[in-house]
Amino acid sequence: MYWSFSLVLLLRCLVTQGIKYKVRVDETTGYTKENGCFGYGLAVKTHTNLTIDEVNCHAICHPDDFQHKPKIFYYHAVDNYLYIVVMVNANPYYYEEEYYLHWLVANIKGQDLRVGNFSKADRLIPYKAPFSKEKNPESIRHQVFIMYQEYLIPNDKIKEKKRHKFKFFDWLSYQTTTETMGPMVGVEFTINFPGKNKLN
Repeated sequence: MYWSFSLVLLLRCLVTQGIKYKVRVDETTGYTKENGCFGYGLAVKTHTNLTIDEVNCHAICHPDDFQHKPKIFYYHAVDNYLYIVVMVNANPYYYEEEYYLHWLVANIKGQDLRVGNFSKADRLIPYKAPFSKEKNPESIRHQVFIMYQEYLIPNDKIKEKKRHKFKFFDWLSYQTTTETMGPMVGVEFTINFPGKNKLN
């Protein structure tokens, strides 16, 4: 069963995602840096009781919604399989393969991911709330998506200075202890920042 499931995931990635990681164009499930809404069963729940899933993907949010890290649930996760959860700012001014990295958690067991429990997983970089440095109002797109990993990834922390222009898919290719597949599912949301002149 393990190998048959892995083969299905591999074929799905090769056919719909493409072999190269740098540029994601998926005409079937739809993931690109410009469109992070694809797949089913992923839910992002904030401390303000907002839920972002396939029903309300592309939601418009307030900065307060993400001042604290959300809970991430993937209801189709398989017991004892391993997953990666990543949250990024899909900055349109960066190159295609670059993101601002808000959060990256690896080695999450499927049974834990289904219930949003990351206590036994490895936080490779801690959660950092979305922000804007602009004085004027600004809308910024963010994405949360999930990768499948075949084996454990070393708990090597990502340095804080690496958040900026983080090449996530290049980072994946450097993980020599495992193969990764995906993104398997994702959601996208836009946070409207009022501008620094209106925060007081």
